[in-house]
Amino acid sequence: MSGTDLARIAVALDGSGHAEHALDLGISLARHYDASLVLISIVPFQPALPLAAGAPIVVPEDLTPVYDQLLSGAKATAEHAGAREVTTVRLEGHIADALVDYLEAHPMDLLIMGSRGLSAPGRLFLGSVSDAVVHHAPCPVLIVKQARSPSAAPPARGKIP
Repeated sequence: MSGTDLARIAVALDGSGHAEHALDLGISLARHYDASLVLISIVPFQPALPLAAGAPIVVPEDLTPVYDQLLSGAKATAEHAGAREVTTVRLEGHIADALVDYLEAHPMDLLIMGSRGLSAPGRLFLGSVSDAVVHHAPCPVLIVKQARSPSAAPPARGKIP
């Protein structure tokens, strides 16, 4: 990247608390580094008939507006917080595959995502999305964990919590 190129930071969003923290960090980094911010959300494939072997995989039509609303809210939050250039991308498919495919086609300098997403039943069978993305993404991946509550003091030095 030359000195005149705008850095590109992507944030994966799914509506979970971890993703909200990823968005907060993405906004902060985009502002600090004067980077563009790309907000990505993936409507997950789900079996048409749960627990039926060989059932067709579909994207539930009623979920699409939910993810669109998630992205528009996140974009408004980022713009209100002063992020310079914010775009949104809604994908459909298997979450990790769709995200990695997008990153391969649209190079980013950094992807930020939560360590855990929403606990939809279908995702139990997919394994860890963040683990798959870390291993296959073509860019650095920053995994954000749920922040501690302000009242939770760190453990005393030398003591195991």
